Amino acid sequence: MAQNKEETVALFKKLIAATNNDDSKAVIESCNTILQALPDDIDAQKCKIVAFMNLGKYDEAMKVIEKSTHDFFLEHVYCLYLKQKYEDALDLLKKKESNDTNYRLLKAQVLYRLERYEESLALYRELTTSDKYDYLTNLSACYLMSDRLPEGASLLEKYKSSESYEVLYNYGTMLIYSDRLEEAREVLQRALRCGRLELRDGEELAVDAEEESGEEPELDPIRVQLAFIAARRGAREEAERLLQAVLSHSGNSRILSTIAASNLVALHGGAEVAEGLKKLRSIPADVFEKLTRAQQEAIRFNRAVLLLLLNRKKEFETLLGELASAEEVAVLQACELVVKNKEEEAIRAIEAGLSAASSQEHCFLLLQLLLNHRQYEKALQVLAALPSRLVQKKGVQSLFYAVCRNLQDQRVVDSLIPRMEQNATPDTLQATAEYFFESHQYELAADRLRSLLASALDPEQRRVIAARYVLAASHLSAEESARCAAELPEVPVIQDMDMNELEEMLKRRDFLKRSAASDAQTSQTAQSAAQAVQAVQAADALSHPSTPVAEMEVEEASGMLENVRKLEAEKKRKLNLKKRARKTAKFVAKLKEEGRFREPKLLDAERWLAKEDRTSVKRRNKKMTVSATGVGAQGEHVSQAEMDKYDAKKRKENPEPVHKVVVDKSGMRRTKGRKGKKH
Repeated sequence: MAQNKEETVALFKKLIAATNNDDSKAVIESCNTILQALPDDIDAQKCKIVAFMNLGKYDEAMKVIEKSTHDFFLEHVYCLYLKQKYEDALDLLKKKESNDTNYRLLKAQVLYRLERYEESLALYRELTTSDKYDYLTNLSACYLMSDRLPEGASLLEKYKSSESYEVLYNYGTMLIYSDRLEEAREVLQRALRCGRLELRDGEELAVDAEEESGEEPELDPIRVQLAFIAARRGAREEAERLLQAVLSHSGNSRILSTIAASNLVALHGGAEVAEGLKKLRSIPADVFEKLTRAQQEAIRFNRAVLLLLLNRKKEFETLLGELASAEEVAVLQACELVVKNKEEEAIRAIEAGLSAASSQEHCFLLLQLLLNHRQYEKALQVLAALPSRLVQKKGVQSLFYAVCRNLQDQRVVDSLIPRMEQNATPDTLQATAEYFFESHQYELAADRLRSLLASALDPEQRRVIAARYVLAASHLSAEESARCAAELPEVPVIQDMDMNELEEMLKRRDFLKRSAASDAQTSQTAQSAAQAVQAVQAADALSHPSTPVAEMEVEEASGMLENVRKLEAEKKRKLNLKKRARKTAKFVAKLKEEGRFREPKLLDAERWLAKEDRTSVKRRNKKMTVSATGVGAQGEHVSQAEMDKYDAKKRKENPEPVHKVVVDKSGMRRTKGRKGKKH
């Protein structure tokens, strides 16, 4: 018995060593040896179940659970969870309710996989009272997939300096969904660096996170998010490099590779339509089913856009029926109408489906169509109805005030500007002040600039705003303008400046195209230029000693007037071209409405070749050179050579001489050559 006890202790020591080494196969062998001696040992059975799970042999683990007399309820549920049988796992959990922490955590995770995010979040919020990174990761994932993004972002705000790349990844993703892209970029770059340090066991990195080489496949989800931010910022090369790095990892998750491939297709847009459609069609069905509903809808939408670009109408209409979002269907149908040159119908269709909850893609598509048709009032209303996070963007504000300048009805503009100024940022106030200044509403411009000066600004911004305020106030009160101008830094007075040389520089049209040089080069160039000017002036004085100064001034003035006339003529010519193009567009639109418009024919591809080199001319010349001299037995044309062969054959068959007809030429008149004159 003592010997058996010593053998059992040795076997368990061997099992512990295999467990510490993460050698699952050795763990299973040790467990089998122990279970031969102790068939009902709960520790050996549990170690064997966990080892099978680590090896991905979930069916083998479930066989051990079913044969055991012990209660491995949570292990059974976890096996079903790992096999992605989430409904079965939830049914099993419902059979045995418990307040155990592990039970509730497992149930929350199963609910998350079933996309029942609110129920999962409720369980996690009850359980996650500690700062453990595993809990925080799961909790942040639930917040991310639910409709409580601001709450989740505020919860993780205090963990943005943590060392867990998983928590930082979820926090950065929340910031992306909250449209805080710059903050998200900083957090995700920190997550990438922390992940690389963790995966390299704290080894010092020789490459910065922004210039990393794309190693560590475990960090590919972070790279996908950074690629999304880069695409939104317009850095397409950076986004493509990150996505290609993700796709280059062969051992990666198929789901992640599918997402990266779909994003890469969207990044290329209409550049590689056929190739992009081929990639989206090659997504395996089992992988597509594992994606979230939002991801599936995005891939279907991208496929529909590519089919529309390829003019595959039947497939496009079939795919429209598979889309669950009525708004996305409306957008695609509007795009189809645009492709068919039915933009007015597209505008009516989008306006009918527009609501307060419409996506920004829906709004911007309508906005683009309205601007194409110069319906500026409706375009302004669409811009003012955008969410506040979009209204505060510089691009949207610039577009809004650019449209305002093209609208004649000032009352409409005045009614919409307060909507643009809600929760106004300094950029919004600056854009509004600039619009009021350009429209000669100096008092309103001065009010906005005055409120900006009262807020906290850095010194450079304050100088710029103060200078603008001086200009606006100069139209209202000279005293106020002078008072504010006194706060501006003094402008140094330029002395010893040759005004004639300055005018000559202004006359030259290409002087602005010169590249900037260093200070030393600039000073040397200025000195040499001054010497050259003096030499030219001396040469002029010697060659034209009698030219009066008054005549020189008249000549210079006439030259400047001639330049002004040329510029005015060029400006008028461009304006006439725009008017003519606008008139042509209206005429074509009228013809289309009346059904009298004919699409222009395709241009001849050989129009640039010489006439004798064109295919049609060569074909015509070839027909003219063919000597068809007779008709064969079946009525087809034959050549002279074939007729000669036919005559030779007939002569051979009938050797009798053929009587030739002799023509008497004695009666024919001949024209003699002209004789020369006699002298």
